[in-house]
Amino acid sequence: ELSALIHQTYRLSSLIEDLLLLSRMDAGRLKLEMSPVNFSQLIEAALDDLSALPAEVDVSVETDFPPELFVLGEKRYTSIILHNLLENARKYNQPGGRIRVAAGRDGTAVRVTIGNTGPVIPAATRAHIFERFHRGTMGENVPGYGLGLNLARELARLHQGELRLTRSDSDWTEFELTLRPARSGQAV
Repeated sequence: ELSALIHQTYRLSSLIEDLLLLSRMDAGRLKLEMSPVNFSQLIEAALDDLSALPAEVDVSVETDFPPELFVLGEKRYTSIILHNLLENARKYNQPGGRIRVAAGRDGTAVRVTIGNTGPVIPAATRAHIFERFHRGTMGENVPGYGLGLNLARELARLHQGELRLTRSDSDWTEFELTLRPARSGQAV
């Protein structure tokens, strides 16, 4: 019982933090201190965190990114974007499924794709998945509040980047995050 209470306390604290962050963004009070961030290290740390979570669904993870890929951003907030996308890829997956994380520099942007073998996002739902508190029929039995994708997209846009759904068909769902590249010189 104590473990369940601790878990619920953590979930509520996380929800409150997300709502406060969204409120600060809405009010224009969230100021970013941009600097070079080694996004490859953030991916590795996020995947390590993901592997430490209890395995509700057994999934394998594939990666394809260079050891040093730098973006211009604020480490804390770029990490939140990444964690939200990976958590969704894990939660909305099938038993024995896959998650694939790929990243690289493409011209004037760093492109990160996170895909999984989860169920198809229905066409009618796709237009709403980035709305706050939206929980499509797929999310009815999955823990969450419908804030993760909205928060991730808003943070990406604050970083002068973008987050979009690029594919959802019978065997694969994929999101693409674009961020501004940075030189590695002063990485944090």
